[in-house]
Amino acid sequence: MTNTTKNNRQETKYNKVVNIAEDGEITVLDGVFNYKDGFKGATGSKFYPVSKDEYNDAIEDENVIDYLVDSGIELSVYQKRNGFAGCVEQMDENEKSSLMFDTSYSELWDYLREECNLSEDEAYIFNCVGGGRCFDAKFKGNVNTELSAIIRKYETA
Repeated sequence: MTNTTKNNRQETKYNKVVNIAEDGEITVLDGVFNYKDGFKGATGSKFYPVSKDEYNDAIEDENVIDYLVDSGIELSVYQKRNGFAGCVEQMDENEKSSLMFDTSYSELWDYLREECNLSEDEAYIFNCVGGGRCFDAKFKGNVNTELSAIIRKYETA
């Protein structure tokens, strides 16, 4: 937990798991904030674990090409010569991974594996699928439940 005050904003950072949904979605409380004018709230991030097998499948050339074809991305003059296959051929694994997944908050991955009791094979990476003001005044998480009361306090008008 880290407390900071800056520009009339007081913020406490938590970066703790507060919910694991039945479908595997993990919700993390990033922190809470309070402005001197009374505006306050809680922010969070949502992740899905991606197994090593799912990861490897997603970054296979054919799957990346399919993703690009469906993306609506316009090709440059140079890329039009080779099409998306040529584009993917020039990509390394990191570029493919960045295209197929949102790997924001990768610094939390070891913590998420430990907190969610997942092996690295089960959660090779975590795909960030959302974030921001993702809580409400009735939030009741199922992990680190003491933080749910803090979230409700900051999300109550």
